[in-house]
Amino acid sequence: MTEEQRCPICDKNVTPIERYPNYVCVDCQERMTDKEGRRVDFAERSEQRDGVIYLKGIGGYYVDTDENYDSLFCFIDGSKFRASEARFGGVVIQPVEDQ
Repeated sequence: MTEEQRCPICDKNVTPIERYPNYVCVDCQERMTDKEGRRVDFAERSEQRDGVIYLKGIGGYYVDTDENYDSLFCFIDGSKFRASEARFGGVVIQPVEDQ
C-alpha cells in the first residue's frame, strides 16, 4: 500500500486508500458543479418500505435547492470528475480519465 496519497487537484495529503488512488479531497469536493457552474453534491440514496431501509446507490443533487441532479459527472476547476459508490458505503469522487 502507498504510504502517501495526494488529492489530484490541490495536491493536499489525503488518507491513502489503495482502491481509490486518485480520489478528490473533501475541500476540493466543495467546488463540484454541473456544466453550467451550478453547485452539486452527491449522497447515498435510500428508500424505506415496511420499516426497512433499502439502499439505492448514490445520486446527485443541487446544493441550493436539493432538487435531483441526474448525472454522476461533475466539474471541479474545469476538469471532469465522476462520483461513484465507495465499496463499503459513501461516495468517492475521481477524475474521468478520458475527457
